[in-house]
Amino acid sequence: MSGILDGINILDLSRILAGPYTAQMLSDLGANVTKIEAPWGDDTRGWGPPFATDFDGERVAAYFLCCNRGKTILQMNLKEAFSTAIGMSLISMIAMEVAMNTVDIVFAGGVLVWWIIPFMLLAGFFTPLPYNYYRLKKYNESCH
Repeated sequence: MSGILDGINILDLSRILAGPYTAQMLSDLGANVTKIEAPWGDDTRGWGPPFATDFDGERVAAYFLCCNRGKTILQMNLKEAFSTAIGMSLISMIAMEVAMNTVDIVFAGGVLVWWIIPFMLLAGFFTPLPYNYYRLKKYNESCH
């Protein structure tokens, strides 16, 4: 069924009452809603009775099924994902600065001249790649 929001993607990070209900209304209007839950699931899964069986055959609260109908539900550890992203950004930024400054000092004696800039950019781009590759390999993800 198509609706007024057909083709619009919504990311639902909410819990408990107002947020899930609002996202459910957006889903009813045709939006593609993706709900992100903690690895242990949403707290409202246990809010019953009444209980019902969900699509996976699991016994959950009817409230949970009502407020999350029409959504794609994914479970992910956002705290770990955030700390990984911050760590990768910080270490990559430091590595890039060190590489670019080293190229500047070695090839131009610390004086920034126009011809050294492309070499600095290349060094800054390639330096953090091995670290980021092995950091993301742990999660079976890639940088590209």
